Amino acid sequence: MVIERNRTWGVPTQQQPSIVFESESELAAAVFVSLEQDLVVGLYAGDLLDTVAGHPNRPANWLYPMDLAVIVLDHGDPVPFVSYATVGRPLGKGPAWTYLNATNVAGVPLGVKAHPNDGKIDQISSSLGRRQSRLAKQRASLGSYLPHPDIDYTQGESFQGSSTKKKLVVCDGQEITKAKHWKVSVVRDAFRLVI
Repeated sequence: MVIERNRTWGVPTQQQPSIVFESESELAAAVFVSLEQDLVVGLYAGDLLDTVAGHPNRPANWLYPMDLAVIVLDHGDPVPFVSYATVGRPLGKGPAWTYLNATNVAGVPLGVKAHPNDGKIDQISSSLGRRQSRLAKQRASLGSYLPHPDIDYTQGESFQGSSTKKKLVVCDGQEITKAKHWKVSVVRDAFRLVI
């Protein structure tokens, strides 16, 4: 069940995860091949864990439903991710796209509205010059809001994009390949995470 305003998210649990993953990319791959199962997992580290466990009032031993995101590149195989996917360099010089299921991209809080169980993907698209790129990265590293006419923040259940040049795609910290075309979608309540 996707989160709702003014409702408690997650439930207390004594249940132990069936497996605890070292990385978000391993977790995403395991969830993707087990979508029909009720997978209950743990995670040692990563941006998803920082998003959920980083809240100072978060109670211990809770079970949280989580969404999974999937990106399909150049009409190829789907690549799942639990935290983020980038096409190009996030907030880098030139056009770039960032897709968020969690608030952070490699530890940097870019997705101020992102939530890992809202049934949506957050997209940040940007096309910055060198100086503006440097300033945006400095502000982002401090957790500051990034107002700029060349940075667009939107939410949706799916997105598609294309670039005139092939761009490097990174999912949950893992370089995947370079691509010119992509589609991103969300799988609601794909797994449950024990914290």
